[in-house]
Amino acid sequence: MNILCRFSVALFLVFMFLGSPTIVAAAYPEKPIEFVTHSAPGGGSDIFARRVADMAAQNKIFSVPLVVVNKSGGSGAVATGYVATKKDEPYMIFATTISIYTTLAKGEVNVTLGDYTPICALVQDPNILAVRTEAPYKNVKEFIAAAKKKRKGLNQGLASLGATDHILSHRIQKITGAEFNIVSFKQGTEANMALLGGHVDFGLGNPSEMAGQMEAGKLRALATATDKRLPYLPKVPTLKEEGIDVSIAQIRGIWGTKNMPKEAVQYLETGFNRLTKTEAWKKYLEDELVLDAFMGSAEYSKWLEKELKNYTQELSELGLIKKK
Repeated sequence: MNILCRFSVALFLVFMFLGSPTIVAAAYPEKPIEFVTHSAPGGGSDIFARRVADMAAQNKIFSVPLVVVNKSGGSGAVATGYVATKKDEPYMIFATTISIYTTLAKGEVNVTLGDYTPICALVQDPNILAVRTEAPYKNVKEFIAAAKKKRKGLNQGLASLGATDHILSHRIQKITGAEFNIVSFKQGTEANMALLGGHVDFGLGNPSEMAGQMEAGKLRALATATDKRLPYLPKVPTLKEEGIDVSIAQIRGIWGTKNMPKEAVQYLETGFNRLTKTEAWKKYLEDELVLDAFMGSAEYSKWLEKELKNYTQELSELGLIKKK
């Protein structure tokens, strides 16, 4: 009888172990997590992913390392296609930016948002409207007035068609009735050099790209495209404050694979949230001139669905989505 009782207790414990979601969840992760970026080494998304991975390791956020893997090419098409093929994979995450959203909106890869699991949003790269210091317009009203004097009267330099600055200028044009002449360059640095050289009239870039020239007195920020004033540019008004109801959120986030196990999503979401509470994270925001924009999986998913619809419509209006 004692032997039978012992066998029954042992069998019960085995079933408890196998069936307990808490114990299964606690087992994740058991090996390093592949952290995919669509940038080549040294690119913006690559730097972002490596900084995040380093901060996570230094602060012991996760019990395993995040190993950055570069899948560059096709303006993000290679990376989006690669991650989309890894369904159910709990050991792969994807560092995403607006270029990935526009890749999906343009249909450059035969995938949709449903082929991924949004885990969290992390930071927002703000955009500012900047002109040369010697430009005749001292504020947004004067800037728009100058743009309206003739058709496509002001030239905008941007890095690539369909990028954040292109969509932002499209929104400004729709609301104000002003028209801009778009001049596309291969890189953001080339667009900034053209602005400094007087070859274009304005730019709608990130503060981190223009901070040095603003400090040197060569560029002047007329407005930000954020909902609130930037803490490091407190005297620069938002476009909304200047009477133009326009803003844009260039979000960097983390996606997982399609059907990623819930315990993996929860573990990663919780970990990244903890990362945003560290001193290292606060210093990162200050150094890179970006904003904390943490959103959990559910909130981020809803935000993405809405933004992708907006981008799809706007890219269609810009003639950048081919009709099938």
